[in-house]
Amino acid sequence: MQDLAEEGIAEKVASRLIFIDKGRIAEDGSPQALIENPPSPRLQEFLQHVS
Repeated sequence: MQDLAEEGIAEKVASRLIFIDKGRIAEDGSPQALIENPPSPRLQEFLQHVS
């Protein structure tokens, strides 16, 4: 998964990104918006671990 994140695959192939935290949809939006400016601390933490 880390390799895919480093290559930016989500931004290239997806039109929508859904981040699920503890079984609930925590974030839903365009990959570019969520990856470049994560709106929640939990998504920020997740992105730091996979990139």
